[in-house]
Amino acid sequence: MSELNIIEIEHGISYITPSESPLSSNVVVIEGSDDIWLYDVGNHPDVIEHLKEINCDGKNINIVLSHFHLDHIGNLDKICGLWKNDEAQDKGHPQIKDRIKIYQGKYTYKHTNKGEIVSDDMYIDAGFHKFHIFQLPSCHSKGSVAMEVDGRYCFLGDALYPATKGPVREYNKSLLKEEINALEKIKAPYFMLSHKEPFARPKNVVMAWIEKIYKGL
Repeated sequence: MSELNIIEIEHGISYITPSESPLSSNVVVIEGSDDIWLYDVGNHPDVIEHLKEINCDGKNINIVLSHFHLDHIGNLDKICGLWKNDEAQDKGHPQIKDRIKIYQGKYTYKHTNKGEIVSDDMYIDAGFHKFHIFQLPSCHSKGSVAMEVDGRYCFLGDALYPATKGPVREYNKSLLKEEINALEKIKAPYFMLSHKEPFARPKNVVMAWIEKIYKGL
């Protein structure tokens, strides 16, 4: 039995729960008729088992990576390799070779060496959902990328968290201000922060929290 659960946000949009050991982020799964979109891929092996079940009919996979930390990208090579492996096809998981697309910031690309770098805002109408993929200033990690879906949900990964250097956790005031300014422009009424429950939080609550931190710096 899997240690992780799949939680539905609304029809067609769900997430695989995070874990502490191994440290693994939320993995957002957005299902369409021909495509699956993932926001982060986590680092727990059970994520792979869930994705095998979800993608048993071999849909295209689009992956957006929030940043380069292992708990968010650890499963990437396994996902890319699974559907290229003849063994996977023999087990009833059709090959998706050359139908996996990856979007990430330039610093994440240095760790993955595959996919596309998000430099300008991207607007993708996938028919079943509309995606806005964009760079987001972050104290936590350089080159963070966020994803807004249908103007309703904005997935932020760890972008709102402080930088961690050993036992020290700290915010850069100017970077945090840039992040606040960027988030104020986002229309989505719900912000989603990795590793925290509830996953979906009202934008005004999140903004009040991060502005309070800024004022205290």
